[in-house]
Amino acid sequence: MRRLILAFGLALAASLAVASDLRGNFSYAVTLDGEGRVIGIVAVDEGPFAVPPPALDAALRQQLSARHYVLAPALEPPVRTWLDGEYRLVEEGDDYMLRIDGLRAGPRLARMKPPKYPIAMIRGRSGADVVLELAVDADGSLAVHDRAFRDADLSRVARNALERAVDDSLAGWRYEPEADARGPLPGRTMVAIQLRITALPTDPGLFEPLADVPQAGNVRVPDEDYSPLTVQVTGSRVRRR
Repeated sequence: MRRLILAFGLALAASLAVASDLRGNFSYAVTLDGEGRVIGIVAVDEGPFAVPPPALDAALRQQLSARHYVLAPALEPPVRTWLDGEYRLVEEGDDYMLRIDGLRAGPRLARMKPPKYPIAMIRGRSGADVVLELAVDADGSLAVHDRAFRDADLSRVARNALERAVDDSLAGWRYEPEADARGPLPGRTMVAIQLRITALPTDPGLFEPLADVPQAGNVRVPDEDYSPLTVQVTGSRVRRR
């Protein structure tokens, strides 16, 4: 996966009031023309997202607007979607570098509750990655179109418990759909749920980005920059006596 990089001079970095490292999540409501070019972009300040500091906001807008996005053939422009991901500002030599990781396009997740870690998996000290392809209706409701378990050595009981936990969680999710000139659009999006047993939620290397996850939706970003929305869930180890 490539990272988008933009270099800053020291004066701009000083205006951001950072010493070495600044990171956060971003989300922008974006309007695209028929060629996939950005003709409007507005930062989202809601839920887990906050508008970045002004200098970073301007740099993110510039970088995201310089790209072209791939539209599904049946769409009638202009098309409204959301771009989100994670930014990091890191010091490298005499410059500060803006890195954008996990850039993705699609309907906006407006409400979400993470799944509960199944007791059967905690007892078995089991983790799992679940990749979901979700069908999002024009009213924001959703259904599971497909699901796949990765690197999961689960018993039948644990697997069934995990499926129930995921389904119970998804019942509380709600999306704001994309739209084109005709109105709100049904679409699809990819979500990865990672579950890990840990003594400390901050264990380094506990979660690794998932690779080879396909894109699905009305608007796509270049493959090398894509990462699905990832929900990370930790469970505590059970002591056995």
